[in-house]
Parts: sequence; C-alpha cells; structure tokens
Amino acid sequence: MSLAEVRSVYAVSRASLLDFYRTMDPDRPCPSSETWEWLYRPSFGAPCSALVVERDNRVVAHAGIIPFWLSVRDRKVSAGWYVDFAVLPELQRAGLGRALTLEWMRLTDVHVTFCNERSMGLFRKLGWEESFDTRLHHFFLKPLSHPSMLRRLDGRVPAAVTAAVNGAARALLSNWYGLQSRRAGKLDFAPVSERLLERFESTPRSAIAPIRDREYLRWRFLESPYRPEYLVALSDGLPLAIVRERKDKPRSRHVEILFVKDDIPFPALKQLIAALGVWASRRDHAYLRYYEPDPLRSRQLHRALRSYVHHPRFAFFARSAELMDDLKRGPLRWQLADSDFEVTG
Repeated sequence: MSLAEVRSVYAVSRASLLDFYRTMDPDRPCPSSETWEWLYRPSFGAPCSALVVERDNRVVAHAGIIPFWLSVRDRKVSAGWYVDFAVLPELQRAGLGRALTLEWMRLTDVHVTFCNERSMGLFRKLGWEESFDTRLHHFFLKPLSHPSMLRRLDGRVPAAVTAAVNGAARALLSNWYGLQSRRAGKLDFAPVSERLLERFESTPRSAIAPIRDREYLRWRFLESPYRPEYLVALSDGLPLAIVRERKDKPRSRHVEILFVKDDIPFPALKQLIAALGVWASRRDHAYLRYYEPDPLRSRQLHRALRSYVHHPRFAFFARSAELMDDLKRGPLRWQLADSDFEVTG
C-alpha cells in the first residue's frame, strides 16, 4: 500500500472524485464537474485549491474550499469556507482528516465553516472556535413539507392528512404575508445581469464581511451553473434581493433568499420577504429561507413574520491572534449566498 498524499483536487481524475462522492453519499446525486469547478473558485488563484488525500490512485479524503476576500474592520485578508470535508469510513481514525485539515489551513488567513459535531471535534483540537450566534430563518407556507417534517411523518401520517394540514396552513400564512406586505412596492423579477449586480456591490468598512465587489458577484451569480434559476427581486423597479427557486426537491420546493442589499432598511426588508411569501405561495412553494446576520433585525423579523429561526453551528479560526480576537468580537455579516447552503441544502 502506498503512502497517502495530499494533492490539489485538480490533480486527480474526475472519475476518481465521482467515485469518492458516490461512496460517501450514495443517495445524493453526484455534483457535475461544472458545479465543483465553479464553487471552489479556481480562478481565485494559487494556493487556494480544494484538496484531496490520494492513496493507491484512489481519493480517500476530501476538503473543499470557497475562497474569498474578507474585510476585517478595514483590513483585506484572504479567507476560505471549509466545505465538503469527508474521509472514507474505514480510514476515519487513521489521522487523514487531521493531516488534510492542517494542510488546508495553510491556504488562507481566515477559515470559516458551518459544520456538524463530529467535524467540530477535530476543529477544536486545532484551535477553532465555535458559535451558535447564527440566524437562519424559515418562513413557512406548507410546514409539513419541510424536509425535517417529511422525515418524521413519512409512513406515519396519511398523505391526505398532510395535504389537508398544508393546505389550511398555506391559506392562512399566505393571507398573513399579504397583510404584512400591503405597503410594499410592486414586486417584479428580472434575470441576473451585470447591470443589476452593480446595485449590490459593497465593501464593508466597520463590520466583518465578504468584499462583495464586481469580481465576487460576477463569480457568484453570473458564472454559477444555477444562473438560469436566479432572479433579481425588484420593488417599484429598485433591485433589493437575489433569489432562487429550488425545484430540485419536488416534495419540498422552496425559495432561497440568497442575497439582499446591505443598506436595505428593516421595514423594506420585512415587506419584501412578506411579498415574496405571497409570490412563493402562488407558485406552490413550501417555505422561504433567509440568513439574517444582524441579531436585532433577526429578532424583529421573527416577531413580525413569525419565522422559525435555526441556529446552525459556525466555526472559525485565524492563526493571527489579532484576527482571531476580531472574529470573536464580530459581528460577522454573512448572507446565504456566501457559503454553500444552496448546494448542500
């Protein structure tokens, strides 16, 4: 048996990668090379490449990266989302995950991820911090069609009962969103374009947030394989958000509110989400999903629109003590589009 070697994901065959993905998650459709080549952003430049461990010409471990520039209180530093971390089951206690993660941590100044407890066990040993100060909102229309509810109810509750409850809830919630959006402007949609994306460019000054400049937005939306599914939501002609209709899960169709303008005031945000709720109901979606980085606005949204708020585990690390202190103090201004939620969720 040959020694294990950490290599760039682009240095191994695509067939080997696909075989690894099938082994690790046989129920999930294997991503096309177009998807991972976009998500891992190879155009960002060296050394920011997703990594694998290869042994005997076989991929046995994998660590993806979404590299980006991060503004930390007026400083520009390199950062990466740690995504798609996996090791073959028979090798999970062989130290490969640790070796791979240590090599991955050489790639950027700041490391961030949303992860499970098992991965967090490794990250803690390497100095990462964890936080549940996160706010992923779900605005329901058909609550029993959310994936977590479907898993609980399948085979236990008759489909007719589920449909009846969903139908009643959808009618009530759609009316509720209609009342909350009665002062909203006229809601229209347009395909994403370079011209419209210019209205979403931002370089944060006082917060900690990705630098969403022209290059970032072009990669994130115009170069995405999901570009045909993106829509710019406009209120009275003003572009306010970028959304995606998720139709890839027929039993749990939903709308991702991927990105909203940084400077949108709370009343406009509330009315926009409520109007999107009415629109989504007409298109038979089960719910809308939105990440709100600001704790005050999150509480306001929860009270105003009766959302369910999930607090996924977030982990972060920086080798620089000064950067680590900044990350601990926050606030961290992520949006749904910044990580890999729309690919994994």
